[in-house]
Amino acid sequence: DSLRYRREGILEFGASQWGDIPRPESDAAPVPKLFTESQSVVAGQKRFVVLRSGKGRDARAILMRGGPTASHAHNDQMAIALYSHGLALTGEYGYKLAGTPDHRGWGAQSVAHKMVVDEDLHAPVPGDAVPPTSPNPPASIEAFGHFAPAQFIEMSNPGQWAGANLKEYRRQTWLVDTAPGDGYFVDLFWVEGGQVHDYVWNAPFVQPARQDALRLEGVSPEPVKDVWCLAALSGTKYRREIFNQPGKSWGERLEAGSGTIRSLGIPNEKLSSHDWNPDPGNGYGFIWDVKAASTRDDWSATWLLHDGTHSLKLSMLNPDGQMVVTGKTPTLTAGATQDVVIARRQATDRRGLKSRFATVSQVAANGQWPVREVRWLDGIGEQEVGLLVTHADGSSDTLLASPAPQPKLQTAKASLHGKRGFVRRAADGSLHSAILSEGTFLQAGDFALRLPKAAWEGVVTHVSPTEVRVNTKLPPNAVLRDHGVLFSSAPGARLPYSANEFFTIEATDTEGEESVFCFANQRVSSSRLLIETAGSNGVIKTVWPNELASLPSRQKDRGHVFRGHLLMKEDGNLPVGTIQQYLSKNQLRVDRAGGIEEGQTYRIMATQPGD
Repeated sequence: DSLRYRREGILEFGASQWGDIPRPESDAAPVPKLFTESQSVVAGQKRFVVLRSGKGRDARAILMRGGPTASHAHNDQMAIALYSHGLALTGEYGYKLAGTPDHRGWGAQSVAHKMVVDEDLHAPVPGDAVPPTSPNPPASIEAFGHFAPAQFIEMSNPGQWAGANLKEYRRQTWLVDTAPGDGYFVDLFWVEGGQVHDYVWNAPFVQPARQDALRLEGVSPEPVKDVWCLAALSGTKYRREIFNQPGKSWGERLEAGSGTIRSLGIPNEKLSSHDWNPDPGNGYGFIWDVKAASTRDDWSATWLLHDGTHSLKLSMLNPDGQMVVTGKTPTLTAGATQDVVIARRQATDRRGLKSRFATVSQVAANGQWPVREVRWLDGIGEQEVGLLVTHADGSSDTLLASPAPQPKLQTAKASLHGKRGFVRRAADGSLHSAILSEGTFLQAGDFALRLPKAAWEGVVTHVSPTEVRVNTKLPPNAVLRDHGVLFSSAPGARLPYSANEFFTIEATDTEGEESVFCFANQRVSSSRLLIETAGSNGVIKTVWPNELASLPSRQKDRGHVFRGHLLMKEDGNLPVGTIQQYLSKNQLRVDRAGGIEEGQTYRIMATQPGD
């Protein structure tokens, strides 16, 4: 039973821990195939995505995880890790030992990753040593495109944090090829709700340390009076705290060897080596030497990378105004620190904040950047994004994006009726390629593309572990293969899913007026359950714990990862009920338990008739 449980847990959850790739100066194992395979991939039910392009030393990749955050995982849902020129481009801390202050207070915190953090809404539950985002509901994969020269992934999850009541938390990231063996990344983020939105970016540290390891252009952050750590920047609450003094921040006192906070002999200061999350509980006390400046101009930050030759440049488009913050963060290497740059937007009243962030990042040696210029397009609305990216050879890309479906986005350079549009022109102005995703119209200069509708839609009529039948006739199999299909709750569903379900189309067939999605490498079931007991009150107990479904937490969405999903008997594929909530790792409530038999195996289905 133990072996069976461990096997099922791995199949269900995937790898819960993974390490950074070896630094170039070390004689370690070769780069993992995860980053160097040539094909992009989506593990839909795990919400684990890797976009890839190029081979060998020319390989580039983006990794994004949107699955539920469970035990030992970080609060980095929808964070990204980048790879290019044989180098990891993300300063991933990890942690030394589970439960230590570097784990609870820093390594697992969202601000230690490349993502947007709401400072106020990420505050911990009082007295709770475990950060409050475990387990958060899974993100929805909204779109996936993997065709050259521009691939993209989009995820959203307004339920990212407990009690946040966010209306929008959406990320769209692009991997774009330029000249052979080169390219750039585009990262778009929309957040609505809360008071402070921090877009966090970092890079691996350089050793030995160098003064020119980080350079900024277009903005010059300066020290802020009475502010040493990031926790003290928003107001006066933490400015009198000991950890807001030079040399005394949690990050400066973090012992790399043990993951604990070094004692300075401060009277009445209480430190702990285990299950302690230092104030203010969101990691902001671990970022020190903070400097800041407000600007309405575009700006860029350039990090020298850890091979001593290449650099990473982040160009921020800034149509709405930001505060640019720099600081130092700890690493697992004694004496080494990382440089972090944060673009902050802060609400001016209590009505809540609406933010968009748009960046272009690239890697080069000796300043030979593949992108010469990045410009914001005129005529863009308050939440849409329009970029003109000019390559070093004079060719150019126009990228248009919107978080909402079917806007009419009109600029002097291009027009989009839809969610995503991309047009590339050669240096002489001739059309090279175009992409229209979830849209009906894309125009750039003399080029126009019109479609009768933005997507094929239908209703699920039948499911099995390997097939889904829908009530619409789809194009031939060759047209749809390797594209994505999304399954969502039926409109007005009594128990709507916490997120949609994404599958890569493997094969399709036609049966009368219906179409069938056929899956061989993927399964339409999300999890398997072996029933130990089935109570008359609808509560059933399983032999195998489900690590994703429910963890001890005070979060309001606790146990809702599989809410609304169909429970089907494995022998005969017979529906027996709908999951209402997981009460613990091995206990759940279903809307009817009369047909559930002890000792039998059942499947939680990813989709069901009516979706």
